[in-house]
Amino acid sequence: MNNGGFFKELERNTGYPGVGDKYEMTQLLNGASVIITDPETNEEVEIEGVISTSISLNAHLKMPLFCLTQIDSTSLRIVKEEEHSVDCVLDFGGKDIENIIKDFGRYALIVANIGEFQRRIFNAAKESDLNVLQKSVVYEDFNVTSRERILAQRNSDPRYFFFKRKEFAYQREYRVILPGVQTDTSFCLDIGDISDISHIIEVEKFDGMVLKLHK
Repeated sequence: MNNGGFFKELERNTGYPGVGDKYEMTQLLNGASVIITDPETNEEVEIEGVISTSISLNAHLKMPLFCLTQIDSTSLRIVKEEEHSVDCVLDFGGKDIENIIKDFGRYALIVANIGEFQRRIFNAAKESDLNVLQKSVVYEDFNVTSRERILAQRNSDPRYFFFKRKEFAYQREYRVILPGVQTDTSFCLDIGDISDISHIIEVEKFDGMVLKLHK
């Protein structure tokens, strides 16, 4: 698991957003009025004009995180329904598959039993006395200053760790975070062998793939 700072610096260094995100764990303030207060005298100085700036906290950037692409109901289109099952086609739409290949490569590891995968993550974290957060990412327009995001960042509200720019919505990210860990490099949470609940597939085969789901 790399920390948030790794992904932030990756886009800065390569100039390419995808795996990297220069605004990872970062708050954008557009059209903000700024007042600087002297902590000793309480004297206030207002910066003239409207500015745009960004704010990030080291404690957030040092948290390890792991990212997956999530396949849920928004990615499926029902093509056939029977009494006890439905056939669904993976319907990513547009250039999503092409963008995913460009960002992450031609092959993907499919986790077939996500419930078991989550259980193993939880158990591994529990054995190491670590807290773990797992949920889908919420994509928002970072050009619009959000009071909710500002308060979530200030209070280290767990919701804040799952916001990303809407430009990345095609990634359909599901994120795992260890909020109690601070690391300057990578961090390993050993969940054991998962070959029994996963397999490798070419990403191109996602487009039009039929899944049979039992009711």
